[in-house]
Amino acid sequence: MALANTTNDISPHLRYSVLRTSLSKFEKPPYELSSDKLTAVIKQAEKEHRIQTLVLSSKEAQNVLITEESINRAFEEVTNRYDSIDDFYNDLYKNDIDESQFRGSLSRELKVETVLDRVTSQAAEVSDIDVMIYYHMHPDKMKKPEIRKGSHILITISDTIAENYRSLSLEKAKNILEKLKKKPKKFNDYALKYSECPTAYKGGFLGDIKRGVLYKELEDVLFTLGEKQISTIVESPLGFHIMRCDEIQSASTLPLSQVTPAIRQLLETRRKTICQQTWLSKIIAGEKNG
Repeated sequence: MALANTTNDISPHLRYSVLRTSLSKFEKPPYELSSDKLTAVIKQAEKEHRIQTLVLSSKEAQNVLITEESINRAFEEVTNRYDSIDDFYNDLYKNDIDESQFRGSLSRELKVETVLDRVTSQAAEVSDIDVMIYYHMHPDKMKKPEIRKGSHILITISDTIAENYRSLSLEKAKNILEKLKKKPKKFNDYALKYSECPTAYKGGFLGDIKRGVLYKELEDVLFTLGEKQISTIVESPLGFHIMRCDEIQSASTLPLSQVTPAIRQLLETRRKTICQQTWLSKIIAGEKNG
């Protein structure tokens, strides 16, 4: 069903906004939406379109030119998301947009982005002192959680495979544990030989683990082991495990030097957003007062 049949032949630029909003909000094109969802999309698109129009009418938009090269680059980025160029043009057709209108909407969108970039360039620069203040004011965000390197040997349980019946699997796990008590350094070899987990090929190595990654039964054990210590048999929904803690990286506070780039970027983004919102509020208020 063509979009124009359901949106009263709205303008091409607004039709493009409806398409973009629909894909962003529901991950579907407008012609696949129910009537109530389409109404919500059109309402949001109309609001965004009105704000875009105000942005383009501002003095900051004067002398902003969008080159054909920029439009072509944006056009190519969109078409590359499709399996074929025919799929792209078919999508345009279904949304009652032709290529010329689509390029025009891209140009409009690029111009709005350029204006907003100009506005946000006026935001105050983030200083080293700003970064330091944020660092000391948010100590909870500067924590590096405890991480443990761990390995395991897994013997699975199955009600349909005779050799993996619960009783037999438990007995197998007990036998392996007895071997490890005598030769703990053979853990990797036993993992390769007996473990029924893909990690067997890496000597049972599970990688760097922080809390909240493993099954709770396994996590509770791993985070109580000392380095190189091997657990007793632990049961999880997967089966019976024998765990080993390979290394402990204690929780710590990240140094300022390490987090400075991330904090600076966070503060810059926040200031630009505030600057942009303040500017938009002014031009919207100006429209109402006018």
